[in-house]
Amino acid sequence: MLYCGYSGVGKSTFVKRVDGIDLDSSLYEKKTNWEQNYVNDAVKKGVDGKPVFISAHREVIEYCLKNNIDFVLIIPNA
Repeated sequence: MLYCGYSGVGKSTFVKRVDGIDLDSSLYEKKTNWEQNYVNDAVKKGVDGKPVFISAHREVIEYCLKNNIDFVLIIPNA
């Protein structure tokens, strides 16, 4: 399962508790269609059932929605 989290919601900390994967979007050059590679890499990393935590950039969320990729959106509590 993919978990899209906004910056500062604790993705990296939570990953350690659940033995998940934290896929850092800063490793991807923000060119045209970067979100496609980023999300597809996240999906591949999650095939063994581990939760994959990714960024909640607008492009990432839109790509998931457009391509029927299941994800949970984690937002900060105001």
